[in-house]
Amino acid sequence: MRSALGPSRHFAMLYTVFVFLQLFNQINARLLSNELNIFKGFFSNWISVSVFVVEVIFQIIITEFTGYVFSVNLKGLTWQQWLISMGFCLGSWVVRALLTFVDFEKLPQIGNKEEPNIRYALLRGSSRLAAELPGMKGSSMG
Repeated sequence: MRSALGPSRHFAMLYTVFVFLQLFNQINARLLSNELNIFKGFFSNWISVSVFVVEVIFQIIITEFTGYVFSVNLKGLTWQQWLISMGFCLGSWVVRALLTFVDFEKLPQIGNKEEPNIRYALLRGSSRLAAELPGMKGSSMG
């Protein structure tokens, strides 16, 4: 919906959530182990911190002051909309924290079964498919 203020605020909010989810995921993706503290060593690397801060500042400037250029609402977001947006983004840190408690060694592995790969067998030919599928042995398909 376009008005005198440009696109509606929900587009600006959606854009902001998308970008900040990427920024929050930069912090999430730094550690490959199941450590609960995602900030471990983050503040000791001044380059990483400064890049993150610059990205946050640019995103705020884009959302609040560049409505015509980036097709966001000309008045930016309200403080309530900023809080809602950041709440969604903080959810990625909550999900990561919950996943640190999952013991993936006890979960069954997907795709590691001895079942025939039907798509691959179809590519190789119907006679081989008949030999690989259970219950199809002895039938002639070709």
